[in-house]
Amino acid sequence: MLAPLAAQVIEAANGRQALELARDGAVFQVAIVDLIMPELDGLETIRNLRRMRPGLGIVAMSGALPGHLELAGHLGSDAVIAKPIVEAELLAIMRRLLQRGSAPGPGESH
Repeated sequence: MLAPLAAQVIEAANGRQALELARDGAVFQVAIVDLIMPELDGLETIRNLRRMRPGLGIVAMSGALPGHLELAGHLGSDAVIAKPIVEAELLAIMRRLLQRGSAPGPGESH
């Protein structure tokens, strides 16, 4: 689905691996986090990613209870998307977050 963005995609098998990638310095502007996954749930992953990388764009996705997506927003996700994912909706969210991340913020350089 992300092919139209010509973006490089880094995959993590679970929340713990995603946090390891972030901690080890992997370069990514946006994280798409499934709320239901093994090892470390998505809500905890979002909370930790937001703490580790305050400027990171975070998209929460879930096919579970709608309340989980709302909670994800309160924990720091920039956008939420329900499964099944509509490609046009995901691409619009990603474009917005990637554009936001393209200009350096205070104290950042790209």
